[in-house]
Amino acid sequence: MVHNRGSEIRNPQSKLIPVSEAPVINLAVDEEEAIELRHRANSLAWIDLSPRSLCDLELLASGALSPLERFMGKADYENVLKHMTLANGTLFPLPITLPFSRDQEVSPGQEVALRTPRHDIVAILSVEEVFDWHWAYEAETVYGTTDARHPMIAEMCSLGNRCASGPLRLLKLPKRYDFAELRKT
Repeated sequence: MVHNRGSEIRNPQSKLIPVSEAPVINLAVDEEEAIELRHRANSLAWIDLSPRSLCDLELLASGALSPLERFMGKADYENVLKHMTLANGTLFPLPITLPFSRDQEVSPGQEVALRTPRHDIVAILSVEEVFDWHWAYEAETVYGTTDARHPMIAEMCSLGNRCASGPLRLLKLPKRYDFAELRKT
C-alpha cells in the first residue's frame, strides 16, 4: 500500500497528525531535579515572563516550536528577521525571544529563574548570550507596522530592550484552566 505523507490528516478515521522524524523535545526535568532546582532558584536573579514569553516557554518546553530548544540567540534572531530561517537554514517565520529590562542584571554564565506574572518559578535559564533588542525594528520587519494599536506591537512596546538565550530546564508548566483539551504536551 502506498502511503502518502499527511494522509492521516485527510482520513476521517484517524485523529492523529503524523510527526516528523526529528527527535521529540522535552525540556522538563524529573521531579527529583525539579525539587533541587526550586530550592536553588529562590537565590537566583529572575526574569518575569510576559504572558507571551510564558506561552513561548510552554511551546519550547513541549517541542511545539521544534527544532528550537531555547529562546533564540542573536544569530537565529537576526536570520529570522532577514530571511525567515534560523542561522542553519531551517525555515522559521517568527522570532521567539526572551526580552527583559536593561535594569535587570543578567549576563552570560549566570543562571536565572524564569517566573510567571504571578511570580511562580517555572524554569531555569543558563544564560549563554545577551543581546540588544529593538522592538520597533522587529515590529516593522515582522508585522509591517509600529502602530501601538496593533495588539502585538502594544505588547512589544511594554517589554524590555535586551534578550537572553541559553539552555532551559522546565520545573513545571504553569497551571492553565482555559482550553485544557488543547493544552497537550
